[in-house]
Amino acid sequence: MSLTRVLIADDHAIVRDGLRKLLDREAYMEVIGEARDGQEALDLAKRLRPDLILLDISMPKVGGLTCLPLLRQLLPKTKIIILSMYEKESYAEEVKSGGADGYVLKAVSSEKILAAVRRVMSGRSYFEPSSDQAYPDSSAGGPGSRTKHHRYHQLTVREREIFFLVIKGNSTSQIGDFLCISPKTVEKHRARICHKIGVQSPLDLARYALRCGIIDADFLQT
Repeated sequence: MSLTRVLIADDHAIVRDGLRKLLDREAYMEVIGEARDGQEALDLAKRLRPDLILLDISMPKVGGLTCLPLLRQLLPKTKIIILSMYEKESYAEEVKSGGADGYVLKAVSSEKILAAVRRVMSGRSYFEPSSDQAYPDSSAGGPGSRTKHHRYHQLTVREREIFFLVIKGNSTSQIGDFLCISPKTVEKHRARICHKIGVQSPLDLARYALRCGIIDADFLQT
């Protein structure tokens, strides 16, 4: 079996340390980087180009749900497994539609995490929420409540990519270059996003993202 280079993205040091120790015991695994938030995950993924990313669903600055489609666009061949404390089946479906290869609950055993990694790296998917009974509170970067984020959840995967890039301050041409689409297509998507969210400008989109906890203020300054 060839060596699998892994990037771990989780805002809790104890979780990152545990995952690193777990993977380091496997001869075919090498942890090449650790990220504390979604922005750092994007930066490291672009630089290191890992074979596998273990991505926490809820992190500061930008959460897993937000950066997932951007990672998928950036690294289409990289496998991505979402790590989550949320047992709600709809979240597993959401990350699947966003391009994830797996969805694993943090509460499962180490063997299940390794089983998920092995399955995903063999070219299959692994989605295993154990129930549909957990309803988490809203938190920065996390799934939050459907009521609070109902407009954001109406966006398509492509629209979420552009939503994130717009509020980060990228120009139309920069977004077009990053996503390999024309500036005119970017403008159409941006207009549709503003219409769905119910705002008029990129500044309004950023304010909406802050108000709903999709990002935090530090994200806009990085």
